[in-house]
Amino acid sequence: MKSLIFPLAALSLTLNASAQLVINELLYDPSPGNDVNQDGEANTSQDEFVEIVNTGNESVNIGGYQITDLSGNFFEFPAGTMINGNEAIVVFGGGNPVATLNGVSTFAGGPSLNNSGDTITLLDSSFAQVDQVRYEDNSSDDESLNRSPELAGGFQPHTTIAGSVGSESPGTDVTGASFGDPLPSLRFSGVRVSINESGRGNFATLTVILPEAPASYPLIVNVTSSDLSELNVQGPLEIKSGLVGSFLVTGVDDSDPDGDREVTISATAEGFRGAVTTVTVMDDGDVGTETGSPLLITQYHEGFSNNKYIELTNVSDSEIDLANFILTRWSNALTEDFKTDGSLPSSQLALLGMLPAGASFIVANPSATTPVAAGAADVTSDITFYNGNDSVVLYQGDTGVTANIVDAISVTFDGNEGNDTSVVRQNTLTGFNLDAGSNFRDFPVVWQEVSIGEVDGSALGSNNFIGSSVLGKNSPLVGFKATSVTINEADGTADIEVEILNPDGAAVTVSIVLDDINSTVEATDISNFTSRTLTFPAGAQSGDTQKITVTLDDDSEQETSETAIFLLSNVTSNGDARISGASTFNLNIQDNDTVIPPVYISEIADPGDNYEGRFVELFNPTNEDIDLSAGNWNIVYYVNGSSNGRAIPLVGTIPAGGTFVIANNSVNFAAAYPDAPAPNQESNTINSNGDDNIELRFGGGQSTGALVDVYGQPGTDGTGEVWEFLDSRVDRAVGAPNATFTIEEWVITPAIVADMTPSVHGGGGPPVVTGLEVLGFSVEPVIDQAELIVSGLGTKVWILQSSGDLGATDSWKEVPGGFAEIDNPDGSTTIRF
Repeated sequence: MKSLIFPLAALSLTLNASAQLVINELLYDPSPGNDVNQDGEANTSQDEFVEIVNTGNESVNIGGYQITDLSGNFFEFPAGTMINGNEAIVVFGGGNPVATLNGVSTFAGGPSLNNSGDTITLLDSSFAQVDQVRYEDNSSDDESLNRSPELAGGFQPHTTIAGSVGSESPGTDVTGASFGDPLPSLRFSGVRVSINESGRGNFATLTVILPEAPASYPLIVNVTSSDLSELNVQGPLEIKSGLVGSFLVTGVDDSDPDGDREVTISATAEGFRGAVTTVTVMDDGDVGTETGSPLLITQYHEGFSNNKYIELTNVSDSEIDLANFILTRWSNALTEDFKTDGSLPSSQLALLGMLPAGASFIVANPSATTPVAAGAADVTSDITFYNGNDSVVLYQGDTGVTANIVDAISVTFDGNEGNDTSVVRQNTLTGFNLDAGSNFRDFPVVWQEVSIGEVDGSALGSNNFIGSSVLGKNSPLVGFKATSVTINEADGTADIEVEILNPDGAAVTVSIVLDDINSTVEATDISNFTSRTLTFPAGAQSGDTQKITVTLDDDSEQETSETAIFLLSNVTSNGDARISGASTFNLNIQDNDTVIPPVYISEIADPGDNYEGRFVELFNPTNEDIDLSAGNWNIVYYVNGSSNGRAIPLVGTIPAGGTFVIANNSVNFAAAYPDAPAPNQESNTINSNGDDNIELRFGGGQSTGALVDVYGQPGTDGTGEVWEFLDSRVDRAVGAPNATFTIEEWVITPAIVADMTPSVHGGGGPPVVTGLEVLGFSVEPVIDQAELIVSGLGTKVWILQSSGDLGATDSWKEVPGGFAEIDNPDGSTTIRF
């Protein structure tokens, strides 16, 4: 079963015309060959759709309303767009849909519905939320998601809903019936009901009212509870005559301090539209039990992109050995398997080190940046590769033994409760159980959910801050202010700063030592560095810094980038100061004697008809083969607006005057480009939908490599920017790399697979240049010499190449024998060769 998150209580609908509007159906993964928008072409992006329905009787002007996704993409309805009462409007992803489909109006250009999960929001013209749907990559493949009951209930895969016809129903209900001729609707009578979890008052009678007599009696009304761990229903309901039927709901007693819980009751019947109501089950005062463990999960954070963290805290009065504990992740369909003895986790992290009393320990995603940089965490781990439907479980002793579990952030596969949220522990009570379907939200006394924004805006000492907990004590922390810096050996010196946070008034001394085992730098290159000691005086303020200066030796040797690794050690104080997770500093030193070959990014592909055809192409304009592995060349990929790139170390050789293609998947690439050579390398990171940024680096990755070429601006999402290349081909318009992104050097053209030219530099023609003007050209055959007079060279690096064939098989190479460059008085340049 695939999951969808639909928080009924969080829809925030207003009591105006907009309240009549609901997102009733969405299709994010059309089946192959299914031309849903009926434009004559099946396209998995263009045939996606969102269906909006006006459930009221009055028309609503939705001009200026927007449909948005999490990436900031949006579709805005044109001014004056009307949606009549009991009518739908359908917005497709693109293409040329028929103007009217199933009797309703259609539009094209909706935001891309990501197969990996997304949040789709309907905003009114004042940007107030009207409706919102959140789904995950385990929601529904090859079919739409539709409300059930229609217009009112939560979302279900289309084919699982009773009476559904086909895999989607744009513009109609699941049966194919028009919203303009709606079925009569069931309704619940009376006011909102509250019952006790146990004892007197733990039951209530609910009444369903029919708007008219059914086609025949008895009428079977199916009644269901959204949470059987809190509320049971007595059903199905059988109405033998008349228009009214009643059934009993009963609270379920438990021992968990789960607070008052809201449960959704649904009623459906053949020939009628369904109805929903809410019953509040009031907790009977369960106080819970103490965990008894000295180490607890005190915060779970599932932020944007790679910003994911687990905070552990020593809640005892004594130092503890973390080696006794193992942190585990239980992913997707296995997310509840930890509740059964003998099960194995998806991944695990054996903790190490001693943790002082009251201290917190941060486990971060290796690419995390906000609010805590990965380098400032105590450890990075793939334990944090969760996306909302993965449970995180802490063991003392062997994993797979339920008796060894000391704490858990428990979620369900279908519920996806851990998505886009931060969960903070409030006390030391047990916050999980082993019941099927239970999750951390069943323990609101223990766990408090806070928004990602609240965490990002919090400060050290706050319970929301990642790295401090009200269950511990906020000891002074000493750590490197930054955990890495890249410099050139010609810079002469490098400063290293150490910062103190949350001082307690006592002086703190800490040593900086060189890790000569793991460092790759030669001692002479940093003037034979020896240990240094820094002191923060009594009365230092939080955020104060001290620094040391390292002297560099600028030699004449050609060498690769080197790294000097510095460590903090020997912290001493009369207070409780300790070294923070930012205990390691990498000083990356780039060589200034090595000549970097002018390899550059020549083509980027995101074909609009087949995402499997995405690739990045490099070109070698020199007349020598280049060993990319030996030069430690890397493509660094920045997803969306991330400032933390994913390095792809390049392996192999790029031939003289040749190309090097990196594809997402070699098998799928071959299917997309059957006549093209096989890609030189594959990486699943090469998967951009047009808003990512790309760097080419020599001598290492983001932190250590020298930037040679760049497309876009890392740290800024390309959506809506001049370099966005959604469903397009990007060609290089100049023949040289540029470490400063310049849009004039690139040509972006909407394209499909047939328009792409992997492994063919320039697409069959000479490179197109801008800003350069040829003023004259002459040839002296007697002396075998030619002169080219040009203007506009500026400060860019240009490469002179020649070709004997300007057709589709042209091969551009450096001019044999080299050339001379002569500056002319008028500012032009003569190139003699």
